Amino acid sequence: MNFAFGAIIVFLLLAPGISFRFLYLRSDSLRSNLDSSAVSEVFFIVLVSSIIHPAALSLLWKSGFSPDISQLYLIISGAKGNDGLQLSLINESVNYFLSYIFLLCVVSGILGQLAQSLVLRFDLDLKYPVLSVSNEWDTLFSGRKLDKRVRENIEYIQIDALVSTSEGDVVYCGILKHYILNKNGLDKIYLCQVFRRKLKDDRINTAPPDDDSQSVSSSAQAVTPALDFKGKAEDDRYYNMPGDYLVIPYQYIRNINITYYSGEEVEKKS
Repeated sequence: MNFAFGAIIVFLLLAPGISFRFLYLRSDSLRSNLDSSAVSEVFFIVLVSSIIHPAALSLLWKSGFSPDISQLYLIISGAKGNDGLQLSLINESVNYFLSYIFLLCVVSGILGQLAQSLVLRFDLDLKYPVLSVSNEWDTLFSGRKLDKRVRENIEYIQIDALVSTSEGDVVYCGILKHYILNKNGLDKIYLCQVFRRKLKDDRINTAPPDDDSQSVSSSAQAVTPALDFKGKAEDDRYYNMPGDYLVIPYQYIRNINITYYSGEEVEKKS
């Protein structure tokens, strides 16, 4: 057997690990699932495959099937007929082998999705970075950085993005509808109900704080008045952007402010 055929067999043996990894890290926003280094990718796939195959073979042996694993080793190592390779046995077993790999890929994919659901449900990736499902932007835009009881009541997420344009720095404020990730991080964001203003029109709040609010941090005092999304329609520094969606590539964004609004806050502001 030549080297190319052996390489195909190795790929097929690793296919269940690839299936598990792909569906474990799957995200509707992730354009490319390659979210880590090549060494990490290979290690993850080999580790999963090395766990799945022994488990599957144990079930086969207990069911009365006795696959000749030595033939796979001979194929991968490039052995010939006089080295113990039984070509007739291999020809008869091709369909069984492909069916075995296909079933393992399906089972591995299901296990990958279940593992992702389990990790996200109990926030295991936030406690153990090695279980990370995606990158930090998914965590931020889903509200998973917040307490679980708080995030369950999120009505919408407001984005204030400082963007570099030919007119200078502009602040775009809108409701986050979608975002696209790539292997390096954020690729672009989609906003609706967008308002914009020029950064140079910043209004500094110089009013002294009340006695009751002196314990509030300076960042909270500065941010809170500016986060009223409804108030932007009444602020003459802002004007409403026409269209259903505004798409902003991340390469033009200098920074992003994220505000999570719960159902109760929406009712108060309406």
